[in-house]
Amino acid sequence: MGKTKFCNQCSKTKAIREFGLRKTSLSGHRDECKQCRNTYEKTLRENNNTYSKHQLQNATDWRKNHKEQKRMCDKSYRGTVIGYLRSVYGHIKARCTNPKVHNYYRYGGRGIKNLFKSSDELADYVVNELQVDPRGLQIDRIDNDGHYEKGNIRFVTCSENCKNRRKRT
Repeated sequence: MGKTKFCNQCSKTKAIREFGLRKTSLSGHRDECKQCRNTYEKTLRENNNTYSKHQLQNATDWRKNHKEQKRMCDKSYRGTVIGYLRSVYGHIKARCTNPKVHNYYRYGGRGIKNLFKSSDELADYVVNELQVDPRGLQIDRIDNDGHYEKGNIRFVTCSENCKNRRKRT
């Protein structure tokens, strides 16, 4: 018998093919079956037709009119040490824990873990203990088979990081 999944809307157990795909969910499928999802979306469209279109148009217009402002805001935040390190932490966490990330097999798939509890802990370690400005540099693990943890990370230039590769087998 094939795989089954429980639908949260109709409270029935159905075949997995009855559920739509969702990359971000743990199972890779939606929580509600296709039939329940279609019913929900149909009633939503019927009840909120003008509101949805109006809301979508406003969001689209805002993005068009404020593109430069948004870009500058993002750039100014990511340009800070804390903003940059939060971005780095998010990428570390994704490649070590999410099997759907394209390079997961090189990190989490090999058993490499992120042992920093939060982006703030990583930022605190880099700023206070490593005393380095990581902007423009790439994170590197000193021991290639070690985890992302205190004492095993450093920030290096792109050219130095390219020289530091695993031997191909």
